[in-house]
Amino acid sequence: MNRIRLTARSLRHYWRWQIGLALGVGVAAAVIAGSLVTGDSVRATLAKQAEVRLGKVGTAVAAADGFFTEAVAARVPGAVPVLLVQGTVSVPGDGRRANGVNIFGVRDDFWTLGSGPAAGGTGGLILNEALTKALGLDGAGKAEVIVRFEKPSLISRDAPRRI
Repeated sequence: MNRIRLTARSLRHYWRWQIGLALGVGVAAAVIAGSLVTGDSVRATLAKQAEVRLGKVGTAVAAADGFFTEAVAARVPGAVPVLLVQGTVSVPGDGRRANGVNIFGVRDDFWTLGSGPAAGGTGGLILNEALTKALGLDGAGKAEVIVRFEKPSLISRDAPRRI
């Protein structure tokens, strides 16, 4: 018996098993191809969302314990300084308040970094939608709120004190 005849008899005898194997390989190939397409789509969507959120921001530097001076920001081309502190925002007269709020102190040139409409130049306070909802404000007009935050200091509040 030669090889061709042996191969033909084997195919004829084990045809069910070989069809199952071929179908399994086809399904596995389809699953892998679908995963690759889905992965590329998710990667592209995440990259686009990051680009929309970051705007023209290329690098951000945060001080771990202390602050940078504006002179440091002036030495970096295109840098825009931002002050970030944690605080509490409350509505006067009732008990509504939000703790652990990120409070950003920005200059007017900060608003040039984004791709959306500039909200700068107000000389006041801008509340985001989530905070407006948390405080129960309508968000349509001006509202009176109290903003409290710890006075920035070069010495940490948690530093041991001499008695």
